Amino acid sequence: MKTTRKELFDKAWEIPMTKLALEFGCSDVGLRKACVKNQIPLPPQGHWQKLSYGKGFTKPDLPLPDFNPEIAIDPRAVKTAKQAHEESIEMEEAVKTIANPRIKPDTELKNVHPLIEATLKVAKDYQRRIGIARTNPHYSYYQRNSDDRPPHDDNGRLNYSPWNGCISITASFTALDRSLRILNPLFKALELSGFDISIPHAERWDPKVMVFEKSGEKLQIHVREVYSRISISPKNRSIAAKFGIDCRERENFANGQLNIEIKINDIYQSQTFKDLRKVSLEDQMDLILQYMLDGPQKAKDKRAAQEKEENERRDRQAIRNFNDNILKSQKRQYTKALEEVNLYKQLQDLKDYIGILQTQMSGLSKQEKKLANFWISIVQEYAKEADPITNHINLIRKIANEPEDEYENYWCKKSKPYTPHEEDQWEDEYEDY
Repeated sequence: MKTTRKELFDKAWEIPMTKLALEFGCSDVGLRKACVKNQIPLPPQGHWQKLSYGKGFTKPDLPLPDFNPEIAIDPRAVKTAKQAHEESIEMEEAVKTIANPRIKPDTELKNVHPLIEATLKVAKDYQRRIGIARTNPHYSYYQRNSDDRPPHDDNGRLNYSPWNGCISITASFTALDRSLRILNPLFKALELSGFDISIPHAERWDPKVMVFEKSGEKLQIHVREVYSRISISPKNRSIAAKFGIDCRERENFANGQLNIEIKINDIYQSQTFKDLRKVSLEDQMDLILQYMLDGPQKAKDKRAAQEKEENERRDRQAIRNFNDNILKSQKRQYTKALEEVNLYKQLQDLKDYIGILQTQMSGLSKQEKKLANFWISIVQEYAKEADPITNHINLIRKIANEPEDEYENYWCKKSKPYTPHEEDQWEDEYEDY
């Protein structure tokens, strides 16, 4: 739900926060945070109780009255914030269990891993390019030599890619330095544990990634500096315009906080370690190391679980097909019985017809009778072969006395027990679609 800063300010002083939150479909805590974030004064504690007696606090003026951005109150964002809070508490508890840390961040970058060194080299080149661009700000980007063009700025962050032979990082220079101080001891510890860290060759159109490989299992890392969405007042936007900078009401700025995303092959969702209010990434280094050390086994366990799940799904499908074949075969027996009834009636009519024909043969010559009897014997022979009752009795004897055929005669088989499964219901709905 969307509103403006002024509208939210007026409503916050007209309706209690708990009731107003219901209107926006979120919690009162989430709505209160949105007000604080946008510098909206809220009624002091006890205001609504005093107001019921005709008193209450005086509504203040709204700070920065000309600043009136659109505010989106998203219930999903409130739910996400709650989940993030719970994850933060879990991480704080996990960090408390680390008695003797195995690795610590480097105080200075010396004796670094080759990939760390390659990343530092790219960073120095980026600094050189940015220096050239600042010295000649009006010089066209495309007129520069390709080696002198400034790197793309992503909300104050620069991108470091395995295509350049370095680690996958999106960060400002300050956050990059901090990232490498965390990664260097982590890389060394992983190599001592048997991991091979490399950037394998990739074809032209394939993504190039840095992999941590052990026992045939691969892990990937991406470090990303987080950005914050900051409101820009009209005054600051007008100042920026004087310098040729176009600012919107809200802009993204790198905030120095880091996320380390770890992807394990065959596991769809990546694990993210992030800077928290009370626990920094430096405090979580042992947890990150242990997660990566457990990664190969997690991949194998995940693959085994998927294989088991797939086998169970196939077994369930085989039972469903078997039971369906029984129902279809039994229905066919009914249809076949009706066909046999019609054939039986036709054979009875044929028998009566032959009897009438034989009574009419008295007036025929000896040669004619011989020919007529020959015709009758042909018809009777085929009628005998087509006799549905005899054929059905023979079929039942065959089924009862011969070994069971796995793919035939489902109608006389016993259905197998089957427990309904949610996944099977999805498959049925997909087939109907």
